[in-house]
Amino acid sequence: MNFTVNKPLKGHDEDAPAYADDRMLIVCDGLGGGGQNAYLIDGEKRTSAYLGSRKISVACQEFFSAHYDEFCENMQNPGFLIAELKTYISNTLNQYVTEKGLKNIVRGKSMQMLPSTLAAVIYKHYDDHTDALVVSAGDSRAFVLTPDKGLQQISRDDVFDNVDAFEKSATMTNNIRQDGEFHINYGYFTLPPKCVLLVCTDGCFDYISTPMELEYRLEYSISKCGDLLDPKSDNLGEYFGNVLVKSGLKDDCTMAGVILGYTDSEGTKNLFLRRALHIQEKYRNPCAQYDKESLKRKDEVSSKLPDIESKITALKASVDVNLKNSLLNAFQQDLVGNAAYAPNGIRELIVALRGFDLYQKFLSELRCADEESARLSEEKNAEYLDERTRIKQIFKVMRFDDFVSNLLSFNPVNFFNSDRSRYASEYRRLQNAVNHAGREYTEALTEFSKVYEELRKIEPKKLKSMDDFAMVSIRYGELHRAFSEFVATKQELHRCKDSLKSFYMENDDAVEQEFISAWKRKFSAYTTRAQYKDIRASYDRCIELQTEIENCTPLTNEQRIEKFKAYLDSNLQAFIAFIKSDIMLMQLVCGTALNELAALEKQYEELKKYGNEFDDKKYALWMEYKPVYELYDHCLGGKV
Repeated sequence: MNFTVNKPLKGHDEDAPAYADDRMLIVCDGLGGGGQNAYLIDGEKRTSAYLGSRKISVACQEFFSAHYDEFCENMQNPGFLIAELKTYISNTLNQYVTEKGLKNIVRGKSMQMLPSTLAAVIYKHYDDHTDALVVSAGDSRAFVLTPDKGLQQISRDDVFDNVDAFEKSATMTNNIRQDGEFHINYGYFTLPPKCVLLVCTDGCFDYISTPMELEYRLEYSISKCGDLLDPKSDNLGEYFGNVLVKSGLKDDCTMAGVILGYTDSEGTKNLFLRRALHIQEKYRNPCAQYDKESLKRKDEVSSKLPDIESKITALKASVDVNLKNSLLNAFQQDLVGNAAYAPNGIRELIVALRGFDLYQKFLSELRCADEESARLSEEKNAEYLDERTRIKQIFKVMRFDDFVSNLLSFNPVNFFNSDRSRYASEYRRLQNAVNHAGREYTEALTEFSKVYEELRKIEPKKLKSMDDFAMVSIRYGELHRAFSEFVATKQELHRCKDSLKSFYMENDDAVEQEFISAWKRKFSAYTTRAQYKDIRASYDRCIELQTEIENCTPLTNEQRIEKFKAYLDSNLQAFIAFIKSDIMLMQLVCGTALNELAALEKQYEELKKYGNEFDDKKYALWMEYKPVYELYDHCLGGKV
């Protein structure tokens, strides 16, 4: 005997009408939050959720009806049929959106086109058992109800963290929609020949305190309705719908069900009444009493817990500050090598820190910083010395030029200093040698060029006699001699120049003072020289390098401490957790504050436990009920 419950909440009406026949049960719950876009359809304003639930429900009815025999033959392996169902639903929704020209008017990440849940059961009843294939998406549920096992859930909710039926707060992770990905779950069950199959939207159970209470209300409704098995009436649906209304509707409530295998209405009602009385005595009445006692306890402890929480928070902050200061103190003592003489607690903390990876990482970073500083200092100092040498060499060249153009342009007899006269005479001799070598070099180069040009103009085709070839051979000999003379004069010129320069360099100090005087005297003239710009650039770079070298000094202890403070701020919780992992170390570092904190935390936990005592007892009843209730953990299933 089939029955349905259709109780829309005023202003909602997003559940599709429940569907039940002798082959299938279907409910669909349109998602109001994601499907709030509204459209004018056939003269009436309808939301996307309203339209989606109804289109999906009808699509499922059509597909299940067309493929019922195939489903019955393949209940244990229906994956290919579920895949075809998913395609059929998608095509139906796509076609509807295209026909009606639907678009999301209200935009946002949560907005969906035609969103809905689905809970359906395709079933076939036999004399000795019932085959049932559960098809679902979202948080609508399917159940089986028997007098011996009670209420059992045969669908798994698509929610985060696998929140179970006892916990009310859950975020849905999957639902059918036109404009996004979704999957359809399926599960096969072999059920008793006598049972009640149900599919429900979340309005039927979300606002009922426990699954045990839901079972009681279903069984009580069965026991109190009229002729349970009258095929011409929907007594059970009407009665249970009224029960939901009396309890205060907070959402649309939709249910489709079927009573299978029972032939005696009164006997069936009595069986479920006995089960309801059992649930009332074992679960319902204790849960109600626990709820009542829990409210009293929560009122009792609610005025005490905030004060203890405040004290714990303040003391934890104080302990953390104390730990941070102790860590800084320990580092300072370790830095100066004073660990052996550190106060009690700090000494042990230093030893512990030396075995802590994070602390060793920081010390390694300090070493690397010092090594890098030393490397940079050495590199900058080498560059600085190079620049100083470069300046000195430029000055040598400038002094040499000045020496040549100024100091030695006078007759040696006019030098009052005999050394200067000697230097001048030697310079003149060397300069004359250079001049002579230069002339020889020029003449040799000219002769070589002349012979080379003559030979270059000779055309081999015009050479006809042996005399002609002999003449060419003679000219090549002259070219060879000219080239040899050219090479010799060039070498002599370089030798004379090197001798002159060496003479100056060897006697550099003798003209140093005279050059300095000339530099000061003729400063404006010197600034026009190209060498002056080189000297200024090198001098500026030397000043920069001096600053950089000063900054490359090893870190001071004050700088190391500041770096550790910054490092500690970034990794404070890791350091604190390290200390707290060692109870004896914590006692040494924190002393009485830690004991006080432990006492407060114990008091808080005991008070909280006292306040939650009846909630825990209620949860213990659920844990006793849960293994039988969660039948979906024992099915052949999957998802497409």
